[in-house]
Amino acid sequence: MKNLLMVSVMLIVGAMSSSAQKYCYKYVCTVDENGVKRKDRDPVGYYYIVFSDNKREIRQIYPDEYEDRSNVKESIYYYQGDKNGLHIYNLSPDGKSNSFWYFNFDYSRANSFVDMSKFSWAKSYTYVYEKAEEGTNSIIFY
Repeated sequence: MKNLLMVSVMLIVGAMSSSAQKYCYKYVCTVDENGVKRKDRDPVGYYYIVFSDNKREIRQIYPDEYEDRSNVKESIYYYQGDKNGLHIYNLSPDGKSNSFWYFNFDYSRANSFVDMSKFSWAKSYTYVYEKAEEGTNSIIFY
């Protein structure tokens, strides 16, 4: 009985310490292929990003009011490593997708990028986001 109680306590503590974290990232600006910044290209304005407990995966969640505009409500990105001080996530586990999220060292800023260079008719844009400040009810932990 004592062992059963100890195992139950360990499971509860383990479950509580391994919870994911959900943050709101607000749109800052768009940067085109030539490095020109502007504020008129983001169709949503913000995303919720859910980090797995070990930050090996992130889930990009579309805000409620935009769910009717897209068949995709959530996308999973996979950690690919660090480069030039950035944490890199790719839509494909093997890193072969052209859709990326880049986060700075403390995850306070993020860039969403879809590489369209293989299409002669399309342009690639980088969407820049920053984490909403604490106390704005935009950051939710669960």
